[in-house]
Amino acid sequence: MTQLDLLGVGFFVLLLLAFYFLRSIPLYNAVSILILGGFVAVSWKHLNIDATRWILFFIALILDWFGLLTVRIMLTRSVSLQLLSTFSAGSQPETIRDELAGRLQDARTFHLVQLKDNTYALSLFGRFISAIVATFYLLLRIDR
Repeated sequence: MTQLDLLGVGFFVLLLLAFYFLRSIPLYNAVSILILGGFVAVSWKHLNIDATRWILFFIALILDWFGLLTVRIMLTRSVSLQLLSTFSAGSQPETIRDELAGRLQDARTFHLVQLKDNTYALSLFGRFISAIVATFYLLLRIDR
């Protein structure tokens, strides 16, 4: 392993630790940006490396950060996980309705659904996103 390989793995582990210990998305993003900046500062100035390999490592770390951020958002915004949490806490059905209403409001905020005649329907953008998701499910052989 080269020094760049060791640094890349080390900073990858730092991103994983930040993901594990930091529950707040803004705080996780801030620390991750500092970690990525640290990688740039340490690796670019102190190592005699090939720029192409360095760029690949940097892109890999950015994608790792983005992937972990996506997982964090999915975990915190999952309707199923929130409902299970609500049931396990013994909450009332009104709380569950509030959770579902909040998720529908999120979908409206991101223009994924629209309200027509007191019914929710996928918007054009929502259909586009669902087609992308369905394509990935098909390519990755994920059963729905």
